[in-house]
Amino acid sequence: MCDISIVIPIYNVEKYLRKCLDSVYSLNLDNKEVVLVNDGSTDTSINILNEFKNKYPNETKLITQKNQGLSEARNMGIKNSNGKYILFIDSDDFIIPTETEEFINFGLDKKVDILIGNYREYYNENYIVQISFYNLDKNLEKEGIFFLENGVKNKCFGFAVWKNIYRKNFLLENNLFFKKGLLHEDNLFTPEAFFYAKKVRCFNKKFYFYRKNNLESITHTVNKKNYEHMLYTIIELLEFKKSNNIENNYFNRIILGLYINVVKEGYINKEVYNNIVDLNFNFREKLKLLYVIYLQNKYKIKKIEIAKLDQ
Repeated sequence: MCDISIVIPIYNVEKYLRKCLDSVYSLNLDNKEVVLVNDGSTDTSINILNEFKNKYPNETKLITQKNQGLSEARNMGIKNSNGKYILFIDSDDFIIPTETEEFINFGLDKKVDILIGNYREYYNENYIVQISFYNLDKNLEKEGIFFLENGVKNKCFGFAVWKNIYRKNFLLENNLFFKKGLLHEDNLFTPEAFFYAKKVRCFNKKFYFYRKNNLESITHTVNKKNYEHMLYTIIELLEFKKSNNIENNYFNRIILGLYINVVKEGYINKEVYNNIVDLNFNFREKLKLLYVIYLQNKYKIKKIEIAKLDQ
């Protein structure tokens, strides 16, 4: 077993992949592995992956699968990783090696379930935006619920999984995987992970560069399923809240925030309704989605009370 597995899903990112991998393989960590999951790329990404695998054979695991989407690519990485901890990196992004080393070593030393980091939004070499979700003392160790509540209260909660590292056994013990085929998968995964986590810390290292202008990214969505899957996520979080008897207001506010984003970003019309009917979800899942659309049509853009979400 190694200390850290760096899981990188790849799909048609030949333009950005080399920069990502150069930054990862520059990490000065003796006991690491890089798990590359090629999710059915049709461009020259596989050639770049083979090049790095041949150059770094002892620390590289290359997996190729048919295109199944980001969630399944990450799940494949989790299942095939040998690290005590996992760091997810999107293949069009990149990291700062020295900052990442310090971040990872801190998490390994403290033996946390989740270590929260920070990042920068990267548009181009001349336009980089500093982002900071949490700015808490790194010596503060709490359950994940504390960080959910703190993040919601201070409007600094972030769903992205790539700014954190996760203890692998913590993920396996709580059956924490990404929902297959679901867009916005982090919005479902992250609240559940933080709910289960018993040992969480925040280390305010902006080690990650999140690329904002890549329309071909495996994480970028431009189709109508964007809204449908957001609604599905909301329903799943409501059911998770109910099944775990979560009474805290923070969870309601997370769900409400997701719902408001759906309403603000797109009107769910008949065409989208028909798309939901055609989704590859089972009948019960479709009914849940259509019920949310019914509520949206009933209340329109009016302010939705938390109580409505609990019904």
